[in-house]
Amino acid sequence: APWALAGISGVVVLTAFYAFSYLTIYSSPHTAVRASTWLNANAPEGSLILKEHWEEGLPDLWTYERRELPMYNPDGPQKLQIVASELAEAEYLTFYSSRLFGTTPRLPDDYPIPYAMTKAYYPLLFNGDLGYELVRVEQQYPSFLGVSFVNDVFGRPGLEPPPPMQRKNHGGIRIDMGFADESFSVYDHPQVLIFRNTGRLSEGRLRTLLGVAQLPELGYDLMLAPEDERESQQAGGTISDITPSDGLGSRFPLPVWLLAMYLGTIATLPISLMVFRALPDRGYLLARPLGLLMLAYIPWMLASLKWMSFGRGSISLGFLLLFAISGWLTYRYRDELWDFVRRRWRFLLGQEALFLGAFIIFTLIRAANPDLWHPFRGGEKPMDFAYLNAVVRSTYMPPFDPWFAGGSLNYYYFGQFMMATVIKATGIPTAIAYNLAVPMVFALVVGAAFSLGYNIAEGARRAVRSARNIPVWSPVVAGLAAMLFMVVFSNLDGGVQVLQGAAGNFDFWSPTRMMPPDPPGFEITEFPFFTFLFADLHAHMLAMPLGLLAIGLSLNTVLLSPNGERTGWFFASLGLLALTVGGLWATNAWDFPTYLGIGVVSLLLGQYLRKRRVDLRTLYKAAGVVAAFVVLAVIFWLPYHLRLENGFQGVNLTPVRTDLWQYLAIHGLFIFLVLTLLITELPRAPWQWFRDANESRRWLVIAVGGAVVALGLAASLLGYSTIVALGGMLIVALVLFVRRTAPWPWSRESRGDVQASTPDASAFHLLPLGLLATALAIGIAVDIVVVKGDIERMNTVFKSYLQAWIFLSIGAAYALWYLGFVKGFFLRIRVAKGVWLTGLALLVAGSAVYPVLGTRERLADRFDTSTFTLDGTAFMETESYTDDKGTVTFKWDLEAIEWMQENVQGSPVIVEGRTPLYRWGSRVSIYTGLPTVLGWDWHQRQQRCGLNPCDAVTARIVDVNKIYTSTDATETLQLLNDYDVKYVYVGELEHNYYPDSGLIKFQGLAAVGKLTVVYENQEVTVYEVQG
Repeated sequence: APWALAGISGVVVLTAFYAFSYLTIYSSPHTAVRASTWLNANAPEGSLILKEHWEEGLPDLWTYERRELPMYNPDGPQKLQIVASELAEAEYLTFYSSRLFGTTPRLPDDYPIPYAMTKAYYPLLFNGDLGYELVRVEQQYPSFLGVSFVNDVFGRPGLEPPPPMQRKNHGGIRIDMGFADESFSVYDHPQVLIFRNTGRLSEGRLRTLLGVAQLPELGYDLMLAPEDERESQQAGGTISDITPSDGLGSRFPLPVWLLAMYLGTIATLPISLMVFRALPDRGYLLARPLGLLMLAYIPWMLASLKWMSFGRGSISLGFLLLFAISGWLTYRYRDELWDFVRRRWRFLLGQEALFLGAFIIFTLIRAANPDLWHPFRGGEKPMDFAYLNAVVRSTYMPPFDPWFAGGSLNYYYFGQFMMATVIKATGIPTAIAYNLAVPMVFALVVGAAFSLGYNIAEGARRAVRSARNIPVWSPVVAGLAAMLFMVVFSNLDGGVQVLQGAAGNFDFWSPTRMMPPDPPGFEITEFPFFTFLFADLHAHMLAMPLGLLAIGLSLNTVLLSPNGERTGWFFASLGLLALTVGGLWATNAWDFPTYLGIGVVSLLLGQYLRKRRVDLRTLYKAAGVVAAFVVLAVIFWLPYHLRLENGFQGVNLTPVRTDLWQYLAIHGLFIFLVLTLLITELPRAPWQWFRDANESRRWLVIAVGGAVVALGLAASLLGYSTIVALGGMLIVALVLFVRRTAPWPWSRESRGDVQASTPDASAFHLLPLGLLATALAIGIAVDIVVVKGDIERMNTVFKSYLQAWIFLSIGAAYALWYLGFVKGFFLRIRVAKGVWLTGLALLVAGSAVYPVLGTRERLADRFDTSTFTLDGTAFMETESYTDDKGTVTFKWDLEAIEWMQENVQGSPVIVEGRTPLYRWGSRVSIYTGLPTVLGWDWHQRQQRCGLNPCDAVTARIVDVNKIYTSTDATETLQLLNDYDVKYVYVGELEHNYYPDSGLIKFQGLAAVGKLTVVYENQEVTVYEVQG
């Protein structure tokens, strides 16, 4: 029929027309390519260009600095801070497509009030209210013979197009096709938008405009030091006096460091042996971290109170004071101490060999990869080294901030102070001392882990009825297991890589990122061996020995709970416990709440175990002891707290959960042993009670139990499997904990169980159970809450899981010893026993892969693998680095830095060029410790402003850029004077990142006497500001 033929013809013609129209989009370059070409032609080199994450980027922008806006992240203080600060700083903002602004405004449940920033962001941006103007649109639609088929990217999310797009007259016939699938609108021919920052609004103004609920003001004053303190800090800290190049420390660093370690041990060992008198080995290896803590604390307190400057004088005074106390104790208790040494000297020599061997092994590892910077995996070494150098240079406490001239360091710095104490005492250059400090901390953790594992098992062995059937040497196995579990073994990723055939191309990084994808959580799943292998001298590493010391003191304090002649030593142990736990706040604040809780529970337990009943007198004594502990933990470190601006603002509920398989892949070996222990230790009496109960009670128990199981299954299906599994284990652990303390009918039922009649007997079994319960509770907590201001769950998981690793290591070592030597591996059926042992062997093998293959790959991950040295700057002698701005040959910076170390008096302010984070920027302040106008800006925002706006940091970014780009000599001199700059550094980096027109003015200022050239080599010039 004619109408049918006409219909078919129409369909064919329209189909062909659309096909030809669609083909025309390929007749010109891709819209993203065209946008990139425009930017390269119009945006100055070095401009900061923003894009949104989870979005394609424009190609060929290598001459620009590029950053991402986390617009898919949940609204909140951290996202607000990042977006506002980046918008304030950037020159351009690009949209590759409508992927994010086409979806996020349609998700009100994901971006609720009060932090509805995402809802406000796009309308304000497109309307120009955020200071950004649309300057370029690249779009390509299917079109043919003047007819275009356009898709609308703004209508579906309810947004108005930017004004320039509303006014544009496109011409021709435009057929609006409405919403188009991403395969068309994002990948094939996206509409690219480019905005320019013409308004230059401040970060604070941007926060206000975004309409977000205001955060509470914290009253930050940016921690600027008082004028007299700044003067004293700048006058002191001449590095050539602290670490002279011709001194013994510079010529023989390794033997001098060893000598310092052993002199410190001699000065404090008698104190430790007497305080730890309740432990089977008197805490011989715990004496190392305790001695370091005490030797550093005295000069720290003197420098904090401004009674003495931080130097060899105050260190010597502290050493002599502790040596005198140790001498008196040695004389007063000479018979007791000699009897201990005479009986245990072989064992003590074995412990000494373990400590020294751990130190030597890791010294060799550091010598095989000593570099203190890497272009891709440098980690936090630049910050750690800068802060260490600043602490070494500082005259009084708190130290000056090397990355914020004129400011005090608002960071937990006592870990660096302990290392600085050794450096100032020995005169070893910091670039070498850094690579000796890491092995020392490793050896401290190895020794403390062994000591805890051994003492818990030995104390428990003595308390078991059938102790004579347990080998005397078996607690050594527990100690070695605790050491291996804690600081040598890894999670199971290494074993998985081997099974996947990756042994020849092993990824040493992937075990630290065991919770993909990122987003949502960005979790760090680091473990102690990686911590030391990666060798960031960071707070979490430096706190480990103190955390283990706190556990040892907690156990010791329980055993010494007031009882006749031990009362005096109880209070000594209590005081040192308070000193240690309080010191954790100043070393790594994340650890403080957990270890404070362990200390409090230990003190309460010690009071209860003496009489095993709760009466008014016991409650009064317990409350008094706990109050004294908490108060002392704060008072001992009061100078630190008075100068610290605490940015902690609480926690939020987290929408991100850990999958159970992820948790087991991280802690599988520990959970295997712990779960076995919990199952075998479940009391049999409750089951007997259930069997003997009447029918109604049985049905009640069955109903309740069934409801609990049903709720658990439902929660698991909803993504709470880890919480359910850990919660079940936690309940059992707590039941066993109470069983050891309460006089229940079944408390002594199992063969070889503890003689619970004495507090000493119970404490050795209760400590590992308590640590296990704490670790399980941590695993549950991080799936419920996250610290405000965290990058999703990054640091919450990182810092919390490291604590859990330590606790699980001790608990798993105890479980292995108990199952193996007390229970005799407990299984009587050979097949089941074989299966269990095979499972254990596989888990051990999987956990032991990383120390071998991971170490091999890490040692190869450096500039030059042929050198073997402890000098962390040796790579700079021969290597260079090229980024998108150009090449830097390190030796020119090294020569200039060495000149500054030898010739600059005091610690004056410098200014140097900036780069994106983790590149070669701020290298002078890093390697000298001299305060620069601004170092790594993100670290300063976190440490100085917390969740609040940080316009002061943004202003310094602008000012540093002006110093190096401005052609106005008067303006430059004014900025140098404003920041009290003494030296201006111009090297290859500055020539790469800043225009010649801005750098040549320094020569003009030198010609008229405003600046003086004090050092010059082929690529670096150092100017001194006059007047």
